[in-house]
Amino acid sequence: MNNQKPKKKSSALLVVFIVLITNFITFLFITSFGISFGNRSVIAVDNAYTAKKVNKLLYLYDKLNDQYITPLDKDALWEKVYAGLFEATDDPYTMYLDPASFHSYKEDLTGNYSGIGVRIAPGEDDLITVVTVFRDSPADKAGIRTGDKVIIIAGEDATTWTVDEGASKMRGEPGTVVEITVLRAEDKINFTLTRAQLSVEAVEGTVLPGNIGYIYISEFSANAADQFTSLLADQLSMGIESLIIDLRNNPGGDVNETLKIADRILGDTMIIYTKNNQGKKQEFHSSADESLQMPIVVLVNEYTASASEILAVSLKDNQAATLIGTNTYGKGIIQTFHGMMDGSGYKITVEKYFSPSGQNIHDFGVKPHLVVPLPEGVSYIYGKVVFDQDTQLQEAIKYLTK
Repeated sequence: MNNQKPKKKSSALLVVFIVLITNFITFLFITSFGISFGNRSVIAVDNAYTAKKVNKLLYLYDKLNDQYITPLDKDALWEKVYAGLFEATDDPYTMYLDPASFHSYKEDLTGNYSGIGVRIAPGEDDLITVVTVFRDSPADKAGIRTGDKVIIIAGEDATTWTVDEGASKMRGEPGTVVEITVLRAEDKINFTLTRAQLSVEAVEGTVLPGNIGYIYISEFSANAADQFTSLLADQLSMGIESLIIDLRNNPGGDVNETLKIADRILGDTMIIYTKNNQGKKQEFHSSADESLQMPIVVLVNEYTASASEILAVSLKDNQAATLIGTNTYGKGIIQTFHGMMDGSGYKITVEKYFSPSGQNIHDFGVKPHLVVPLPEGVSYIYGKVVFDQDTQLQEAIKYLTK
């Protein structure tokens, strides 16, 4: 009996020790990985680093709301927090989109939206630059021109804004008014515009003398590939013997639409390949179902960007077309976008794309076979240079008829 008593005592001490250790570990887990918001709730996160940083954010949020001299808009504070998280990447294409901006972004992909009727891109000076004015749009009727620099939108300085931010501010419900200021040469010009519902035709074309088909693709919005295929079929039935594809001032759009158009033109070959942040490679191939067997020229310029550069470089690398114009913009990265329950969303750069030969497009662009700049001071009609002044188009016609 005397030999068993110490064992019972030791067992009891062991149980107490295990309970204490368990409680201590639980305490450490909660304090390390739990985020307290005052005394109201606890949020679980998956690591101590995140818990520490978010605890600090919530502490600062409480202090700001408690001590600031005037009441603050709490929703506005949080919107800035979300936006700042994405801005810290220093990637202008990775961004948080508030509900209004996300709605506008989704509209842009369809080609149907309410706004003033311009297509914009970042200029060489990084200012928001008008590259196309849509026919009969509010901007067209007011006298906005290709090349105008948008510097003020709705009373706010837009000189540091991204194109997405500028587009979102210029859009809104039909019938609502927005005031903008543009810089034209040295002059600042104010416009008061009433937004309207717009439907942008992404693909248009004609048949030029010499049986040359001409197809202008303004953007790769929804159904752009179907529009291209249909128009091409019409032109083929009219007996075209060569083709000009005009990608000038095309900011890109849905990469899937680009791949479909490339598939219609190319035979069984690689269009592009991509790599993600882990170096995983994914190849995109066209099928052997059909290809376009005729001389092709692709017109490009400094505003040919993103998805339009994919089409241009894939045709160039596969020796399916001759590129004429000036060096393209140089956006060789791909974003995915996602919506959230409250109507907001976000875009994240997830891949970099490369030409079939391995050319990195990002920040470099695509160099045309024949470099042909436009003369200074050319005139534009709805985003396209007046024919008599369009040295790039004339060079393309000359090349195909020589």
